[in-house]
Amino acid sequence: MNLLSRDEELSKIFRYNVEIHKPMFYRPNLLIHTKRVKRIALELANYLLKNSWKKIDIDLVWELAKFHDDTEIITWDYVSMTKISFSDEEQKKYENDCVNAIDILYGKYKNLSEKYDYKELLLTIKNKNWIEFLIVDLADKLDNHFEVTHELFAWNIIFSVILYDWGLNVSNFDYTKNRLYERVEHLLEYFWKKLDLTNTFLDLSSTFTEKDCLNNSSKHNLSTIWKNSGYDLYDKWLNLHFKYWSEDDINYLVNQLEF
Repeated sequence: MNLLSRDEELSKIFRYNVEIHKPMFYRPNLLIHTKRVKRIALELANYLLKNSWKKIDIDLVWELAKFHDDTEIITWDYVSMTKISFSDEEQKKYENDCVNAIDILYGKYKNLSEKYDYKELLLTIKNKNWIEFLIVDLADKLDNHFEVTHELFAWNIIFSVILYDWGLNVSNFDYTKNRLYERVEHLLEYFWKKLDLTNTFLDLSSTFTEKDCLNNSSKHNLSTIWKNSGYDLYDKWLNLHFKYWSEDDINYLVNQLEF
């Protein structure tokens, strides 16, 4: 199978697709999520490479980001709160399903990566090896957060429940109390120096209250997403769409799919 076939598979799987997260006005599929994670990861990697003496394989970051959710073509997309609630037996089954998924995917798409072995990439993602994967993992969790924020700025209060799942105080996006902050700290430990995080996705000092989100919310359109939201990190995420992507990609931000 070729890359287009894989893209079609990813496009069929929608994020947060459980009853408690319905409706999701601008529900992304795994294909658009993967595009976003690639761009965030590349932004992070280029900054760290430029401002640190540590080596980072930029091509590896890109490839890991490109394939980071491929196993979900087989296992489907579990929301994080479902994974957290797994029993030991369910967790073991899920781990086995992921191993089996890697074998199936390698049989179908073994030549997808020109520079790396596709199976080794999937195993690296599963086992969370290498600094390059830590960068991708943070990019993935950042995009999760921005997807939720995008819903809140559209007055979709159903998604407040995900803020609880992230360990956030819903009255304030307090990064000191959630897993994003922990991942940034873990990543920066590798670089052994204090970096100027201003104007990067690593700067988690920007806060925004849920009340502010909802008070400033409206259904998204091509005009509203160009406005400054008041939440710096979210605006950076929107700006990546304007910087890199096609009209079809931007349409995922503004075309309401569910009501």
